[in-house]
Amino acid sequence: MNRHLDRTYVENDVPKSKEGYLVIDFFVFFLEACLLLWLASLVGQGDHLFLVLTALLLLDALWCIVTHGIHYSNIKPSTITWGWINIVAALLLLFFYFLQLFPVGATRSWALFSTTFVRTLADYTFCWRFYFPAES
Repeated sequence: MNRHLDRTYVENDVPKSKEGYLVIDFFVFFLEACLLLWLASLVGQGDHLFLVLTALLLLDALWCIVTHGIHYSNIKPSTITWGWINIVAALLLLFFYFLQLFPVGATRSWALFSTTFVRTLADYTFCWRFYFPAES
């Protein structure tokens, strides 16, 4: 989200017609921060982590799709890729949560960790240029 804010509102001139979207971006950022705080409060308290993290990833994916239409519709940015990575990770989390393939405890924690770790690797692999653009 921070990279998006820099790219959209700092590095480029924002047309007058899109200045109001900054408030929406910050509101979504605030909601995501609240979900992240809730997620942190659930560590060690059971399987609700799966559901809260899924909600966070799906909110972020929805935001990616909306912001692509507003800010990036004429270029191919990493926001769509990032959104798809979040959707796939959310589906995997729901798969592990509902099918209960792993027993409660350490193995389920490893399923949660593995999903988030692979999601992060995919994010940096496919969106590297978005996070670290070549200097112009």
